[in-house]
Amino acid sequence: MKQKPIKIVIFGASGLLGQDLAVYFADRKPFTVVPFSHRDVDILSQKNLQRTLASHRPDVVINCAAITNVEHCEAKPFLAYELHTLAPGKILKAIHASCLSKTIFVQLSSAYVFGNNKNKFKEDDQPQPLNVYGASKAAGESIIAAQSKMMGIAYYIIRTSWLYGEYRPTLVDLAIRDVQQKKQFLAIVDQWSVLTWTRDIAVAFEELFIHNSRYPSGIYHFINHSTKSMSKFDIVQEALKILKLPKNTVKKTQITGIFSSSLPRNAYLLNTKFPRFPHWKASLRTYILSRYTL
Repeated sequence: MKQKPIKIVIFGASGLLGQDLAVYFADRKPFTVVPFSHRDVDILSQKNLQRTLASHRPDVVINCAAITNVEHCEAKPFLAYELHTLAPGKILKAIHASCLSKTIFVQLSSAYVFGNNKNKFKEDDQPQPLNVYGASKAAGESIIAAQSKMMGIAYYIIRTSWLYGEYRPTLVDLAIRDVQQKKQFLAIVDQWSVLTWTRDIAVAFEELFIHNSRYPSGIYHFINHSTKSMSKFDIVQEALKILKLPKNTVKKTQITGIFSSSLPRNAYLLNTKFPRFPHWKASLRTYILSRYTL
């Protein structure tokens, strides 16, 4: 039986994950994708949101819009709460007001909703954020769960961590660049999480949207598979190993040597509700070899 078309609206489509999702779904059937950056639609404007969703009438709305710079969130907390806490509620209100009762809402969240009370976290663990970024994300999660239930809208809160991909230089790319240029690169050794490829998240979303009846509304952890957490120093070492680059210019540093904000030392998410993602080393190898050796 032919799969019916699925229209996806993406907010925050100019970011690292948003761009990857837009490109991926543009080439996949039965999907059509309508990407919006912050320049296209102001998601803090209820009027703009409602006009946009009523016009396009999507089957899925993905909100990737975020301030991912933790230090910037500390400097501008009101803006962080507007974007991470209030905006998701406004999107849900616009979905409801546009009579899109069957539309699925997807909100990207973060491992940073957790603190240092544990060294690994499941989907139903209680958030204990340490900074404005994590607190505003956790507050947004609470609003989404309450509002979605009240409005009868299916929702997925997707927590992830330490993303990398081709649409913005991240830890992996910056380390490779500096080592190739024989520059010193500082890599943190006392914070642990799981590296995750944006393309693997896109593939997981395809499964989620086609077979959404298998997955009840709620919180999901979308992260590459790993039997243990890793530091950023570990990640850099693995990236250089793949390209057979020297490691002598990579130096260890403490988290306080890079960030002034409080960050969780352990941001290791466990995926207990969704099919297992590829192993982080396998995905990293695919990414690096396709990007740096062709």
